[in-house]
Amino acid sequence: MVSFIHLAKNVNAAELGWYEDVILDACCQNIASSDEIWNLVVEMSVVLLTCIQRSNPRSTWFEKILSEMLSHLERHPRNKERRISWLKHIEQLFNVVGLVLLAHFRRLFPLFFQWMHADDDETILLVLERVRTVTKLTWIRNSPYIER
Repeated sequence: MVSFIHLAKNVNAAELGWYEDVILDACCQNIASSDEIWNLVVEMSVVLLTCIQRSNPRSTWFEKILSEMLSHLERHPRNKERRISWLKHIEQLFNVVGLVLLAHFRRLFPLFFQWMHADDDETILLVLERVRTVTKLTWIRNSPYIER
């Protein structure tokens, strides 16, 4: 996984494009992994997905991988290491997906609200940062409350 992270950061996306389905399928399959490698799996999935599919935020791969991550987090919402790791790495994916995040509000915000009641300050700060990011990316573009 460290190798894939290195490749995604240092290799041209066009070169990885030849193997995109295989690589992204491996990312999707590894999301339900053990706690020991969850941090690397999330980082690898986000970095590879945003590298390979950057120009297509409506790609089915974004839907598959984000849905798989959210399903896993919904099954283990109290796992501190997983939620902190996910909250640290997911912003890059949110920025690439942009307005398409609206499709995931129903699953994102219950997790955010549940994590707001966590006992650790790091989780609360990360949740607030992600809520800010999601709000900024999905805010109404032509609002009557914004000066033109």
